[in-house]
Amino acid sequence: MKLKNVSIWVLAFLVFALRYWLALPAKNDSGNVGFYLGQRVEIEAVVAESPDIEDAVGIFYLDVRKIKLFGSWREIVGKIAIKTVMVQMPEIGDILILSGILEEYFIPDPRIRGFIKSPSVEVVNRSAYNVFGALHRLKLVLIERLNGVFPEPSSSLAAGILLGSRSAIPADNKQDFKTCGLTHILAISGYNIVIVISFISAICAFLPRKYSVTLSILMVAVFTLLVGASASVVRAAFMGSLSLVAKFFGRPYSGLRALFITGFAMALLDPFIIFYDIGFQLSFAATAGMILFSKRINEKLKFVPEKFSLRENLASTWSAQVFALPIIFFQFKNFSAISTFANLVVLPFIPILMVGSFLGLIFGKIFAGPTWILFEAVIYIIHLLAGIPGASFNF
Repeated sequence: MKLKNVSIWVLAFLVFALRYWLALPAKNDSGNVGFYLGQRVEIEAVVAESPDIEDAVGIFYLDVRKIKLFGSWREIVGKIAIKTVMVQMPEIGDILILSGILEEYFIPDPRIRGFIKSPSVEVVNRSAYNVFGALHRLKLVLIERLNGVFPEPSSSLAAGILLGSRSAIPADNKQDFKTCGLTHILAISGYNIVIVISFISAICAFLPRKYSVTLSILMVAVFTLLVGASASVVRAAFMGSLSLVAKFFGRPYSGLRALFITGFAMALLDPFIIFYDIGFQLSFAATAGMILFSKRINEKLKFVPEKFSLRENLASTWSAQVFALPIIFFQFKNFSAISTFANLVVLPFIPILMVGSFLGLIFGKIFAGPTWILFEAVIYIIHLLAGIPGASFNF
């Protein structure tokens, strides 16, 4: 390795270490919400991301803005979690007033400084004029549209693969996908972003390159915000946009270089994602594995037929698992013995289901019929595979 490259890596590490140290919350800082652990508090906070919903109970992650002390409001910072049942679930960008006991949240992520169980909640400002809130409302409208076009459970699966919404997917279907090692299908991932970019590029192909690339990047950015802009989606969208920029300037595109540029940029914005965001870890590891090993594995699999993209899908699956499996073992204590076979069977249908769901969303039930049949077939196949004895192991 050249001295110049070593210097770049050392400099990048030092810059990241400094950024991480500066981002760590001070333990005795009264301007941080963590200072008030163990106290009954009244807090003003904004909904930062879509809630995790289990059995109608929502777990929300909120960015704290103010705390009421001695009858007056004081600005503070920090992030907290709340667990509550609400008649009308808050949306991203909504401002809430919360009252309750601020408890310590026993998770390793230092970003979440406290937890309030069953607080009293008052929504004081809806996010109607907030860009993120408006996109979230649009997402809810689109999900409702899919519910009217497809019957369950196809509608909730369509919302998952097209819009990244998994909250309505039946628990037994979620378990089947987990058993088969297919949960990545239920959330927007790099694979979905590649399909989106390919679809958008095909639509814009008639335009001059300058306008085609610009429009594609804008549409990818809107799609990323629409589906929630999780770390894994942002990673995939940023890398996809870099490939479009390379195409615009007629320059070669290096996937590995783009991956590390993207990861470094995201780590500077939020240094905690490297250690505490499982979605980012899996996305980064799987992408690195595919970039480094997919071509080599493909060359070793010449005995596998290329028909139906079998060889390509097998190489992609195995190369992605090289770095992702250790993270899966460590984080989930789970291993799917049939993951390879399940991915080979199911992955070829995902682009068809995404496009079919999009056409059903736009044109209604006329285009939804064939897609619904395919959804039912995929759900049935996954259910059969999940029922195989020893399909997955828990450690």
